[in-house]
Amino acid sequence: MKRLTNWILLGALTLGAGIRADKFGDVVDGWFGGSKREIEITEPRIILEERVNLYVKPIVEAEKKDYSGIARHIENMEGRRTKVYDPNNADNFDEPTIGIGHYMGRGDSKETFREVLPGVNWDSVYRGELELTDDEVDVLFAHDLGIYIERTRRLMPHFDSYPEYLKTTLVDMSYRGDLVGSPKTRKLMNDGDFFGAAREYLNSREYRESVNGMLGIKNRMEENQRNMIRWAMELNTKGKKSNIPD
Repeated sequence: MKRLTNWILLGALTLGAGIRADKFGDVVDGWFGGSKREIEITEPRIILEERVNLYVKPIVEAEKKDYSGIARHIENMEGRRTKVYDPNNADNFDEPTIGIGHYMGRGDSKETFREVLPGVNWDSVYRGELELTDDEVDVLFAHDLGIYIERTRRLMPHFDSYPEYLKTTLVDMSYRGDLVGSPKTRKLMNDGDFFGAAREYLNSREYRESVNGMLGIKNRMEENQRNMIRWAMELNTKGKKSNIPD
């Protein structure tokens, strides 16, 4: 079933890119068999937003939902790298990262490469000997984003009821590891106390340390906090006693 889903998805990606039907077999052979890099595709590549929506929908099983705005936000926050790098060399902790925030030290990184980038040698990328193409970065990110959206919806039962800016914030928190890493913040949000969650969210060692170094982390977390407060204030303005949506 998993392989069939991949075939269906690949067909959607291929047709979406404008690849002729008579070339589809070549693409399939390269994707599942030989090196994907050996396939010469002259048509314009699928833009990230289209690929995200094609790839994410089957994973989260959510119909008629557009996640392109969330994708753009995450890319803006994480940046895009085709070669492995360490986002924070000052912390004496090796954090090999590639693409749009894909941490290669996580337990499923190799398996993810085998699943979505079968023609790419994970070890060569990890050692910095091989760069990804923009297409490969997009495919890897679309896969990862689908996993994080699914995780966010599981951890936040009211996710689909929230406004777009709050959905984006919650997925960003999941992508950073905040939703799992801060159970108190998550519980406060799920209990409807977004003011309390906003206070608790920045009560973390990572945030305190970022003030004196990683300003990107500081600014990102503060933006997430502002969106929690914005949602709480919107509900209060409407006279709601609870911050849990209807």
